[in-house]
Order: sequence, then C-alpha cells, then structure tokens
Amino acid sequence: MKRILIAVALVMLVGAVAMQAQTKYSGTLRCNNKSDKNYKVEIPDQPNHAFTLVQAMCEHIKPGVIAGVEHKMELASGTAEITGDASRWQGFNVVTMANGDKLFVRAQCTESLTPDGAIQKGECKYTLTGGTGKFAGIKGDGISRGKAVGGGNVDWEYNGQYVLK
Repeated sequence: MKRILIAVALVMLVGAVAMQAQTKYSGTLRCNNKSDKNYKVEIPDQPNHAFTLVQAMCEHIKPGVIAGVEHKMELASGTAEITGDASRWQGFNVVTMANGDKLFVRAQCTESLTPDGAIQKGECKYTLTGGTGKFAGIKGDGISRGKAVGGGNVDWEYNGQYVLK
C-alpha cells in the first residue's frame, strides 16, 4: 500500500511539474489569399471540388513571443481539399523569429470560403514540432482562428503553449 501511495504521489508531482513548465503565448498572423504559389487541380465529380497546393508568406502583425523572442515572418506550405464552400487544409509552417532562429509548425485547418475561393474564416489546430538554435527541441500546441479583413487578407489570432527542452 505504501508503494502505491508513493507511486501516486510521484505521478502527481511529475504532472504538476509538467503543467508548470508549459508557457502560454498568443499573437496575430496576417496572410494574403492571393499567393504567388497556388496550384489547383479540379476534380470533375461535383461542382467546386478540387485539390490545391499553396505556399504563402505571412507577417506577424501582433507578434507572439516565445522565450523572449518575437515571431516575425511565417512561410505556410500546404495542401487542401475544397468541396463547395469549405476547405480542409493541412500543412507545415516555418516561423522565422526575430533572432533568426526558426520554429517548425504542423497545422490542420477547416475553412469557409467565398464564392471566388477566398478564405472567409477558419480554425486551425497546430503543433510545434521543433526548431533551430534557441528553439531546438521545442514542443507545444495551440489553436488559431482566422477571419477575412479585406484586401485579400486573413488575420489569424493564435493561442498556444510550449515547453523548451
């Protein structure tokens, strides 16, 4: 019985330390719907069904801060399946930090589209999978919510948490 109590206490202690080690961050990312690298393949089974391959450079207009360093630019690369006015996007983003280090982010999103295919709003779940320099070994996750703000731009407000190893 004593061993069980000690094991439970250790599990609770490790859980508490892990919870304390996660640090929250948030910010806003602006991406433009009109990417130079946007390839679309129509699928002729129903109207407005297609696959896309997209790469877009985005700017952190309200930079998130991780370990004292601001996010600057983000290169988003991914694929999507469009069906009617909805899109399911998955991809990989590389965030350039103010000190030149990089963060690697895997994301999965659902988006509502306008009749011309521009993003109206969306939600993404993302995972921080690693990085370079100060951010090597980083792990974390979060959610971003986007909405069209005019001029072909979509602002994505993100909230996440991370652990540096």
